[in-house]
Amino acid sequence: MGRLDGKVAIVTGGASGMGRATVQRFVEEGARVVIGDVQGEPGAAFARELGTAARFQLTDVSREADVEALVAHALDEFGQLDCMFNNAGFGGIGGNLVDLELGDAYRNTVDVLFTGVVAGTMTPIRRAGIGADIAAMALYLASDESTFVTGQQFVVDGGLMAGNPSDPSRPSGIQELADRIESES
Repeated sequence: MGRLDGKVAIVTGGASGMGRATVQRFVEEGARVVIGDVQGEPGAAFARELGTAARFQLTDVSREADVEALVAHALDEFGQLDCMFNNAGFGGIGGNLVDLELGDAYRNTVDVLFTGVVAGTMTPIRRAGIGADIAAMALYLASDESTFVTGQQFVVDGGLMAGNPSDPSRPSGIQELADRIESES
């Protein structure tokens, strides 16, 4: 226990399912967590259940402004942000490509499952990787904590492959928040 002592995390989609289980585990391990979800009352009730270790913010991840507000809420409430778990999602549309209608259901699927993740991604970590970074992933994969993980490729690169802003002179709202986090730490 205590693996996340002193850490602050955001979990989107944290009011139910996998997100709720993650929030619970993070709190058990010592983290303070901000739950972001479109499920208002279940999210607020869960945060109350967890006490001082959790906060809730009504968040629709398909709206960049909501994600920015979620990050700002974490900073305002806990003074830092160490982990952003972009978990929010749903089954989305499916079917054959030839039958796919590019209407509201399609747009909602793309907005939540793609745009929501992009909006919640803080930017590459501003330091060079070291051997211990790779060793930590190897340790996780060798441990009993990874018993349901198989056949995966993990990119341990500090977000380098996530890319850089196309115009560094114009940071996005998310980049501005990342800069604020760095300047306050």
